[in-house]
Amino acid sequence: MSTSFRHVLLLLFALLIQSCGGGGGGGTSSNGGSQPPTPLSVDTSSFLNKGAADLANFRVPNLRFIANTGGYVSIPETLAVADFERSGQYSAFVVGEITERGTKYTRGFFLKYDSSTNTWSDDSDQRFDPAADRSSCDDPKLGLVSKLNTDDRPDIYVVCAGGGANGVKQQLYVSSGVGGKYIRQETLFEVDATSASIADIDGDQLADIVTNHGSDLYKVLSRSAASIWLAAKSQIVVRQTPFPSFIQGVFLIPRDAERYLLVAGYGSSGPPQNSIQNSISWYANNQGAFDSTRSDGFTISALASDIYFYDYVERQDSQTMTYGYLYAYTRSAGINTYKNIIRIEAPLAGASLPISRQFTWTYQGTLPAATSWPSRLTIKAGYLSPYDAGCLSNPITNTDGRCSLSFVDSWSNFN
Repeated sequence: MSTSFRHVLLLLFALLIQSCGGGGGGGTSSNGGSQPPTPLSVDTSSFLNKGAADLANFRVPNLRFIANTGGYVSIPETLAVADFERSGQYSAFVVGEITERGTKYTRGFFLKYDSSTNTWSDDSDQRFDPAADRSSCDDPKLGLVSKLNTDDRPDIYVVCAGGGANGVKQQLYVSSGVGGKYIRQETLFEVDATSASIADIDGDQLADIVTNHGSDLYKVLSRSAASIWLAAKSQIVVRQTPFPSFIQGVFLIPRDAERYLLVAGYGSSGPPQNSIQNSISWYANNQGAFDSTRSDGFTISALASDIYFYDYVERQDSQTMTYGYLYAYTRSAGINTYKNIIRIEAPLAGASLPISRQFTWTYQGTLPAATSWPSRLTIKAGYLSPYDAGCLSNPITNTDGRCSLSFVDSWSNFN
């Protein structure tokens, strides 16, 4: 082969490599490619993650309206919204259930939003590790988003009821698989839980959990950033009179370096005349120990006695006042029935509890004509809006009474 011909071949080979972007590590091409999207951030606090400002696509249909989900139906309150795709937009996780030959099965699903068609689709094959077990517990109650391992990806904690006095293992879906894909983990501790909340409560920058086990409260303090599910639970022994005998809501609320604990339920450990009241207890946290000297408890006179479920959101009206909004509903035969939205004063950072609460304010405004009420709420575009995976159309339409309308048309309608 002549030298000149060899030079021509080498030149052609060099041009071919250049046209393919070179032999480097797959970076942007020399002619200028688009930059990868910036993933949305995720906080340790599950309360802050749920209340992220104006969640773009959180109105999520029930799985039965999404193709290729195998006949599963959403357990709506297990919705967890975060940037699971790391694409710069929100996507969703939800637990679905199906009954076959008298046996109920539960399974986790990742859902992807297409803004061009305003529809949701199943994205589970892309998000789960191929070897992952996608099953969940028998009675999932709630889905939470936090950072539960050493990467910056959002992880999911599923609250599970059952097991009576022994409890059951709680479920986690963490980004520990190949390429950051999700796998399922089970906690070492076991509880019979209806609610939980996640935040760093002892100042070590790791996610901690507060949950109920029946009528008792427990905390789970992380000792390793990679394995909170292996930590043990310890009982929170503080009590405030009245205190719920049947806990239906646990919320850890960040206030600068502090974390306030709100416990909502029905029944009371106080005087017998309060035994059927709906009640709330506040506790201030001090490095993982909830302080009974900075606590407050009161009953909700706006509600009659019944079995209630709760969700809680906050809105700061000024630098000196934050109001909390407690959403209360009942459930019968799988159908949620609205009771009320109650506005209460919420303690600011460094507050000296108890705060005077001679009054609670109930919502008196116009409500949507919903046939099935959502289980959870968030604040979107300045209004209370549904936050669960139970919408009845895909895409969401204006005729979807459950999800198309806001649930507070004016914040002044509380009196």
